[in-house]
Amino acid sequence: MPEAFLPEKAGYIAPPLDRVWASAPYFHNGSVPTLYHVLKASERPAIWSRTNTDPFAYDLEKVGLLYQEKDISPENYARWKTAAKGNPRSEEAREFRRWYNTSGMGRSNQGHD
Repeated sequence: MPEAFLPEKAGYIAPPLDRVWASAPYFHNGSVPTLYHVLKASERPAIWSRTNTDPFAYDLEKVGLLYQEKDISPENYARWKTAAKGNPRSEEAREFRRWYNTSGMGRSNQGHD
C-alpha cells in the first residue's frame, strides 16, 4: 500500500473509520452513546449515563453503549451539581460524575448533523 502524501501545511490526514461501530461513545467529546443517535440528531439524549460497567456490554440494535437518560430540570441539575461539588467524595458526587450532560461548555452533541 502506498504511503499517504501530504504537502507541508496542507491540513491533516483523517484517521481511518475502520471498526467505527466499536468506538462508542461518538464525536470528539464522547457526547453521543450510539450510532443510531449519530444519525438521528433529534433523538440524542441530553443527559445520559452508561447502564453497565462491562466494556463489552453493547447495544446491538442501536450500535453503541447501553445507556439510560436522566430527566431532570435545569434547576434540579444545578442543585445536584452544587451538592456534588460541596462534598466530592460523597455518593451523590460519584453518582453526578457518572452522567454526561450535553449542555455543558464543550460537551454539546449538536452541530454534527
